[in-house]
Amino acid sequence: MGISPDSQTLMSTLLSITQQLNVILGPAHPTGGVNSDSLTTESLSSEPLLHNIASRSSYHMPIYMILEGITLSSRKLSEMEVMALTASLPKTTRIVLLSSDAEVIRGLRSKITDVHYVKATPWDKEDMVEIFHRSLQDQKHQLTHAQSSVATSAIRSCPLPLYSTVVSNIATAWKSSDQVNEDDLPASLEEILVRFLEPPKSIVPCDCFSAMMAYLTCAVGGVTPWEMGDLLSVNDTVLLAIYSDVRDPPIHRAPPIYWHVVRAAFRGFFHVFVSASFHSLIWANSSMRRCANSRYMGSRISSANLHRELADQFLGRWAEKKKPYPDPEEEIELLQDRFLMPQPDAFKGCLNSRRFMCLPTHLILSGNKDVYAIDTCILNLTWLEQKIRANSVLQVLCDLEKAVAIESPVGVEIKRIQRAVFNSCCVLNVNNREIYKCLQVLKPRNKASTSSSSKGSRSKQRKNGLKKFYSALSRPPGCFLYPMDEMRGTDTDKLYSSAIPLPAIDHITPVTSARNEIFMASLLRSEGEIKIINIATNKTVRTLTGADHPQRLAMLDATRAVVLCNRELYVLDLDAGHVITKLRSVLNLRLPLFALQDSQHVVALSRDRMVAQVLDINTGSIVTSFKCYCTLHHDDDNDDDDDDDDDDDDDEDDDDDDDDDDDEDDDDND
Repeated sequence: MGISPDSQTLMSTLLSITQQLNVILGPAHPTGGVNSDSLTTESLSSEPLLHNIASRSSYHMPIYMILEGITLSSRKLSEMEVMALTASLPKTTRIVLLSSDAEVIRGLRSKITDVHYVKATPWDKEDMVEIFHRSLQDQKHQLTHAQSSVATSAIRSCPLPLYSTVVSNIATAWKSSDQVNEDDLPASLEEILVRFLEPPKSIVPCDCFSAMMAYLTCAVGGVTPWEMGDLLSVNDTVLLAIYSDVRDPPIHRAPPIYWHVVRAAFRGFFHVFVSASFHSLIWANSSMRRCANSRYMGSRISSANLHRELADQFLGRWAEKKKPYPDPEEEIELLQDRFLMPQPDAFKGCLNSRRFMCLPTHLILSGNKDVYAIDTCILNLTWLEQKIRANSVLQVLCDLEKAVAIESPVGVEIKRIQRAVFNSCCVLNVNNREIYKCLQVLKPRNKASTSSSSKGSRSKQRKNGLKKFYSALSRPPGCFLYPMDEMRGTDTDKLYSSAIPLPAIDHITPVTSARNEIFMASLLRSEGEIKIINIATNKTVRTLTGADHPQRLAMLDATRAVVLCNRELYVLDLDAGHVITKLRSVLNLRLPLFALQDSQHVVALSRDRMVAQVLDINTGSIVTSFKCYCTLHHDDDNDDDDDDDDDDDDDEDDDDDDDDDDDEDDDDND
């Protein structure tokens, strides 16, 4: 199973594998609906997910599960021990634990029998030397005999593939006249990585290089080239280091050549992450990432400041604004434009996937924007819906898991949202708009529960954030089908009789009230009825009777609608239930088409199919009429103009004959 880029946590990783199993082996449950009884705390733990993966896979073939990188710092040691030593796993399942942490090995060694314990043999030294020479050959670089002896001796003392690759990259900078000794190459992997991550002082300023490494390590999913340029341009320390010899640079932006130089120097140590038509660079090796993290993000304060800068970038704090720039010679700050682009949620209908992917994590980890992060990215149904569409359900679960870890007054409600999204993954993967339906189990049962929860709140966030969340949940921006209470646990054959067929619904359209409540208008032509249904309660609030075979309905505003009854158009007041205006037009029998031009006019195809009329909604009169015809496109460029004119005349004569026949047919039908 491949691990998707959305797998930022252990739970989301196991859930990603579970979804891949659903594709290969079929879903575990045939229905993907939401059941309030399944919202349990145990369903969100990693052990049941791992057991489900192992049991489903082992029924088809033996499976080996390899868990790598287990350390005490991961805070998952006790859980991993339980999963590894549990006797409930199938007999065809084996779990392989890979770890280089001595304390982890000592803890597990006492509980694992000798039969199940295997000590990995070290890498072959000559293979590591071969990797070193092959890397030099690929870069078309040759060393002297003395330089090659020092490098191979260091590799034999630390036979690791990454060590050999790093030594080869360091050796490419050696010249034939350079005298190299054993002290130039550290003997351990950690020390040589620190040496490798030193800034190239002759090309890139130290402050600029340190900022690049920090942003690259701290960013979610890496950084894109334009993001790195914007981040460096708003960093005053970086600009002062770059323009140290210039008091007032003409353009207050970091030159992109520095990032190109760093990318070329670390070629082979970056992975390119491609998603949603953009690509970003991330560390290709976990050891490189850990070393960069300890070197450039050592303290907790510096890490929070980096997350705050990245959050400001995706919030568009300095977009199209002037930022203060310190004068190196005088103790003043001048407002200078950094030429940053804004960061909206969407660019002309295309969602800003990088903003949805990175902003919640950086806000939560910034240290002082927890309340804003919860109100904007957690208790915001519009944000959750768009994030599922822009990214995935797994990334929403990652954000919710990080929000649960915050000591917030709304932590209980966030856990309930997490469980509901977790149980509705299959549905949300198909349609992100179904989140309004999947979260209906979170709505308070009555007003008393809502008021009591607000009274017992300990912060203003609990009152305002939850109130807006439940208000948006009760007013979804569209029509959804909900299971009726009387149909749960009931045989569907008892709900209707085959002798009395159910009336057919000819048209359904959403109706938005003045208070932004969503209703549904259904037209029953055979019954001559128009029903207004509350989609949240599944109850009919109003039934309009006496309509002459209603077929279509178009809303003008919150109360008025244009309704096609038989072949005539009426303007109805759905609240009062009476006719406002009857429009002076009879539509075509076979093609009864009409559309709203604006709130005052309707365009309708008249009885004569070649004529369209513009009708005034207020007076019902005909404003204007115009002829409709088809344009014939001739691909033959060799046809003469006279022949084209003759063809057009013939077509018009044929159309006139057809119109006369249609009129006669319509009169006979009348």
